[in-house]
Amino acid sequence: MPHTVATVVVKRRVALADFLPEALGDPAVLEMARKVSAEASPEFPEVNFRPGITEIRTKTGNIYSKRVNEPYGSPFNPILEDRMVEKFRECASHAVKPLPEKRLQKVIDLVLNLEEQEDVGRIVRLLG
Repeated sequence: MPHTVATVVVKRRVALADFLPEALGDPAVLEMARKVSAEASPEFPEVNFRPGITEIRTKTGNIYSKRVNEPYGSPFNPILEDRMVEKFRECASHAVKPLPEKRLQKVIDLVLNLEEQEDVGRIVRLLG
């Protein structure tokens, strides 16, 4: 968790590439990760991802806090379609056998129109 939180703070985003061996040694992320701690709160007795609170304490003593009741990407806080496509493309770029752009776009189109598909196996075949 410290690495992921530090990555978001330093880079303002987190991507699959941030977990590759060459990225794990980023000095700015490592420095920030040393300042990150996580703790369970008795306020949230359930073992799941909802809700959560993030606090940032500055050197001057100010505390900034944000509570999230539903994680981004959950059914109650869905990811925006363009962000989902962007995330899929970024992850797909790390495939052992990257897909040509035309096939990648076809997969995206099929998934975005999943309810209309008679054969979802077509998606799997395009990924293979």
